[in-house]
Amino acid sequence: MDELAERDQILHVDLAGRDPDDGFTGVPYIKGAMFLQTIQDTVGRDVFDPFLRAYFEEFAFRSVTTTQFAEYLERNLLASRPDVAGETSLKEWLERLGLPADRHEPVSDALEAVAKVAGQWVDRRWRSGRSTHPIGRHSTGCASCAHFRWIWARIGWWSSTTCSA
Repeated sequence: MDELAERDQILHVDLAGRDPDDGFTGVPYIKGAMFLQTIQDTVGRDVFDPFLRAYFEEFAFRSVTTTQFAEYLERNLLASRPDVAGETSLKEWLERLGLPADRHEPVSDALEAVAKVAGQWVDRRWRSGRSTHPIGRHSTGCASCAHFRWIWARIGWWSSTTCSA
């Protein structure tokens, strides 16, 4: 998300004076999914699932603005759960840059197992001299290594060095 313009890092994107295609990024999908997962993790599936089902019934086959969604969420879930409203700041999620610090991180036992095995494999190759440390050539801005970022972060090899790839 750091490589995006600041105005494109928020969920409630202001498209005034812009071609809507220029404001299209993965932020609504990634940050939006993390926001919904945070709410679900906070209230539990037994509360979140009926809320989500009612939301889909209410807005079936219609487009919904960010404002409409926020109002529906406030009225139908957060108003009755002050504990959640305190933990899940709509303004922070919808209007501020980046990701909130209190977000719930995705957890995947399968990906964690892959990260562990990958880390062991890379460590063996690096220590044996058969491979150079991959991070020496990559950075957070490198498009060619984007698919490695998650795994490298998990095995502790991510840095902000300059990419020469």
